[in-house]
Amino acid sequence: MESLEMSLIIGTALSNTLDFSMFTSLKKLKFSKSLNLLYNSNLPIGLYPQSLQEFDFIENSLINFPDLSIIKSPFVNLTGNNFTSITIQFNSNFIKTLDLSNNPTIENTIDDSFCKTITILKNNLMNGILPDCIKCHLSDSTISSWYSGNNFDLTPLIECSSIIPKMKILNGNTYLYGSNLGFLSSSIKSIPSINFQIDTPSTSFYSTPQYKTSTLFNISFTSSGSNKQFTVSNDPYYPTPKSITFKSNSLVEFIGEYFTYDKSIVTILFDSTVNCSPIEVDFYRILCNLTTTPLQSNSNIPVTIKIDNLSSSLKLNSNSIGVINPIENCKDSCNRGGSCNFETLKCQCDQLHFGEYCENKAIQCKDPTCGGIGICDKTIGQCDCGLFNTGESCELPAHWVSSIEPPLESGGIVILNGYFGNQHSNLSVTIGGNQPCTISNTSPPTISTITCSIGPGVGIKNITVIQNTVTWFSNSMFQYFNENYHCPNDCSNHGTCNSSSGICSCTSDWSGFDCSSKSNHQTNTTIDNGSVTLSNQDTIYSISIYKLIEIDLNGNIIKEFNFTNNLSWDKSVIIDQITNSKIIKYNKQIIYDSTNLKSTNITTTFEEVTKTSERSFAGVNFQLERGSVKLSISITNYPYKNYLNSLQLLLKSDSTNDNNCDDDDNQTNLEKAQSQNSQLDYITIKKQDKVLKGRFINRVISDDRSTFITNSINQSESSPDQIIITFNLPHCTKECLLDPGM
Repeated sequence: MESLEMSLIIGTALSNTLDFSMFTSLKKLKFSKSLNLLYNSNLPIGLYPQSLQEFDFIENSLINFPDLSIIKSPFVNLTGNNFTSITIQFNSNFIKTLDLSNNPTIENTIDDSFCKTITILKNNLMNGILPDCIKCHLSDSTISSWYSGNNFDLTPLIECSSIIPKMKILNGNTYLYGSNLGFLSSSIKSIPSINFQIDTPSTSFYSTPQYKTSTLFNISFTSSGSNKQFTVSNDPYYPTPKSITFKSNSLVEFIGEYFTYDKSIVTILFDSTVNCSPIEVDFYRILCNLTTTPLQSNSNIPVTIKIDNLSSSLKLNSNSIGVINPIENCKDSCNRGGSCNFETLKCQCDQLHFGEYCENKAIQCKDPTCGGIGICDKTIGQCDCGLFNTGESCELPAHWVSSIEPPLESGGIVILNGYFGNQHSNLSVTIGGNQPCTISNTSPPTISTITCSIGPGVGIKNITVIQNTVTWFSNSMFQYFNENYHCPNDCSNHGTCNSSSGICSCTSDWSGFDCSSKSNHQTNTTIDNGSVTLSNQDTIYSISIYKLIEIDLNGNIIKEFNFTNNLSWDKSVIIDQITNSKIIKYNKQIIYDSTNLKSTNITTTFEEVTKTSERSFAGVNFQLERGSVKLSISITNYPYKNYLNSLQLLLKSDSTNDNNCDDDDNQTNLEKAQSQNSQLDYITIKKQDKVLKGRFINRVISDDRSTFITNSINQSESSPDQIIITFNLPHCTKECLLDPGM
């Protein structure tokens, strides 16, 4: 049952109130012209159904005005009763319209308590001055008729100064709220157009989603009888002054935007303590009166404008009367994503934006607090949990491998070094995709080491470590160890091969990693600003660091640093007392995240070798020839975005020739020798008859331990006169130390 209408005649007064709460689908309940349907001269109903939309108690001789707060109905009709006075105590969340017409014994006046509902008061004996919420809208004949038949002055105002509109977006809806906004949504006109519905009469109207982005609206109220338009924003923003002018010693005018029509939420301070009380306010202008004059300062005066909870601060050049002080704004007004510091012209972004000018929209993390452990990275909407945690709320312990001590090809013990925490639930290690590495019972996992054993195998393999439901993976970090190494090109029949190291020992007059080049010590070497240039007659080779790239598990670029943009390096020079070689170091601090003060250091060390000697790096022995250049690179304290990420270092070799007579001779030829059964990779670059040979050790010192790495020619970045070589580094947290050679 949705509707119940009745007219009752009861012989005696009711002994108890009526309960209608069991009618859970009832929408309309109406009693009219009933006799004795009262309980102690009050409404006879004790409990109302929650579903009720309309309640009518008409012409029933009710004398005592009811407590309206218990009537949960948007529409209440109490016309034609015998009230002598009324007390409005309604619940505005429910009652939107209250009809008290034709109660000729009511002699009340009306106050502001009548503003939050549509109250129809026709044909009573009410008197007094109507409140502004009604008086401002008497130009509308419908509203005026609600108060006819009383002793009110129903003359419309020429212009109402107490209409105060504001706007906001809440839960996807656009709300027009404030004071004295009227009672009819049809009287609200907007440019751009927006259709409002009543939320709370006179106080709040809303519209379902139409404008989700920041928009300025021109609002007018036809029921006010005025053509006045009010400018409001659906996205309140920091007050933005454009000029300040002293009209007199105490009267100050602000011209700008994103001000307000509500004087009660405006606070203006000069010299930090002197209040300027608002006299006239609107969206574009504020006129205020200083409470204390004169000001202590005549120039460079601190001024703060606060509108509700949004404030802007600036310095005023002059308080001379009539002088217009222009105020410069930040670029693009901070894209409405933050406030402008009008002194420094730098943006201070809110929580929803970031960037120098707040130009980027932030993506909120599912847990904005990141469990109290990490920081929300608003560029991707994920928690930056630091080195030791992971998960949406940084609730899981992270782990990673920084170096591996592999077994021989016959199989054996594998030692993984890195960070593994103190929890090792369901720990498993898999090598090559499907070969389990059995966790040692005699050497249980620690915070920095996992020991396991594996069967025989050869070559380069991927590796997976799982514990605590968290997976770490590397594609090419594991290589079985081989005791016998091949020399490149079998030393070209100009030397002998050391099978324990894979290094050629060249005979007299021959040089190079494969003893294929005639010895030539006429090369000129120039080392400057982090790069080395080798020149011989018309041919010039230069070698330098090209890029440092952080990549994720899938090879996607997370962060990239380019070293070709004329970076300035810090330089130091020493002479090795044993070898008499000149060693030049270049150091550069790279800012990774200026907001969170994260950085890394990269150091490039060049050694001009003055005599042939045997060297060792990461357990690999090799020979340096007189006239060569040894290159070492150190990357320290790199602040990874994620524990699964790793680094790529790109080296660049440019070749040029000043002799353009023979185009064929100017072609650059490239050869790369690489074998899984070797500790060394080699590259040969030839232009005309000049050859540059490079030796790359496939090892890196990762956090003080030697481990295997791979390298390759970067075909997508290389060109005929420029070769790019990519080194795939492990997840070093303290230091990655490379010795790529030359």
